Amino acid sequence: MLLACRCFAQEAAPIGIIRGDLLAWSGTAKSGELVFRNLENRVFQCSFDERTYFERSNERITVTGTSRGDHVEVLSDRKTGTGICYARTVQITDTKPARLVPVQRIRPQSYRSATDLFAPRGNLTFAGVVLKISADELLLRTRLNERKTILLRADTRFLGAGESLDRTGLAVNTRVFIRAGKNIEDQVEAYQIIWGDILEPVITPEN
Repeated sequence: MLLACRCFAQEAAPIGIIRGDLLAWSGTAKSGELVFRNLENRVFQCSFDERTYFERSNERITVTGTSRGDHVEVLSDRKTGTGICYARTVQITDTKPARLVPVQRIRPQSYRSATDLFAPRGNLTFAGVVLKISADELLLRTRLNERKTILLRADTRFLGAGESLDRTGLAVNTRVFIRAGKNIEDQVEAYQIIWGDILEPVITPEN
């Protein structure tokens, strides 16, 4: 599926959660670039590396397991000091994202909990340093130097350097990137907590 990314008029994806359709990828299984179209038909470009977590049907895959037209949910970030978009996680979803019109009902994923019907899989992102962590919550100092308490769910996922870990693998003073959402009590809950350095992008010569 190695397609030339320059075929699309693209821009760097903003920080946060972006849902849409995969158009192409280029590079190798360890590093390269993704091109995808969001729900408003804007085309974005985002780099990935061997620490990017690709997932399909709750199982980790590599970029080679993706196909053009896959419905994706990308959690994007920026490499410090640059405007380069970096994909921390790329989830291949079975359900096609809803476009602007018409409104349609989306069948919940089988692994969602009951609260996800009220707070779908996280539409908030936070970045900062872990000040304190317990079995139930995490205290985060954000990039704006604010303190934010985020609840930990029974199914909160912890990804360190691209590997699936448990809560004990996350230490105080670690810089993290969190995908979260609000529950029915308007409390912020973490769906994914991700940490690990972003690798330097590898520039590959064009064919």
